[in-house]
Amino acid sequence: MAATSGFNAFAQYGFESTFKTASTETNYKPFAFGMTVTRDANNNPTYIYGIGDKDAVANTPGVFAGTGNVTGFLADPWWLGMFFGAPTDAGAGPYTHTYTDANEPVSFTTDINLELGATDSQIQLLGCVAQNIELSASVGDPIGFNLNFAYADEAESGTLTSNASMSYERPFFFQEGVANIGGNLVQVQNFTLTIEQNPIMVNALGTRESQAFTFGQRSYSFSFEKSYLDDDELEAFYGGATPAASPADDYLGPVQNSMTLTFNNGDASTAQRQLVITLANCFFDTHATNYASDAVVNETITGQALSLTSAVATDNTSAPPA
Repeated sequence: MAATSGFNAFAQYGFESTFKTASTETNYKPFAFGMTVTRDANNNPTYIYGIGDKDAVANTPGVFAGTGNVTGFLADPWWLGMFFGAPTDAGAGPYTHTYTDANEPVSFTTDINLELGATDSQIQLLGCVAQNIELSASVGDPIGFNLNFAYADEAESGTLTSNASMSYERPFFFQEGVANIGGNLVQVQNFTLTIEQNPIMVNALGTRESQAFTFGQRSYSFSFEKSYLDDDELEAFYGGATPAASPADDYLGPVQNSMTLTFNNGDASTAQRQLVITLANCFFDTHATNYASDAVVNETITGQALSLTSAVATDNTSAPPA
């Protein structure tokens, strides 16, 4: 049998009604456009040594644990359900799908399919739970998508599911992205948003696989680099109830009540595709500048928002594919 490449592979996911039970959705979805997928499974065995044993004499399996990573380019918004549950759908072409942090995240099933000719291979990952997502915008590039998840169990078979490896829509790119913190940030070269929800897989006696999941602390962190045009971001970094000329002693902010990250394809009516992520209570953690005679003076800022107000997707689909 000849070796094969990722050209013959495809991956897709469907949301689960019951944790660790394969999704029954008819329309499995692609994660992103131009995907690269990595899977890592671990038996966590214990190797046993005793008095007089130089070599291990036995082993026992530990907790089965799996992780996955998907990188690609942002196209469809349905991954938001991994972090914020089912959306509220409204409209009549174009439609809006509003996600909020009041809803519980949903687990999902991932099918990784590999066409091997006469003998195909599918690894189905069950009880997948999103750990974090990073969206990145940089001048000249499509909008980056980087998802990490944990999963509870897996199963192998020789039957492939239908191929949904191509996204339903083309990816967003840098011209279609705008960051707004109390007014448009001017001459932004790159921007990154990371949502971290720190899932905890719950294990119990009697089985190696996780039986449930819950979540720890959630965070929304961001970073951006822009041309240094004025002192507004520096003064916001200093904190204080009003713009300060030096670091405030007792009050850091917030910088602005909200931050909005918008991706919009620029079309109208039913052709419009847009994703607007609005975060509340944004703080600047670090502020850095560079000075060189042969380069633009930029400022690089990292920070964190305390909560999500909403993530609103607009398209011509009445509800998420299921």
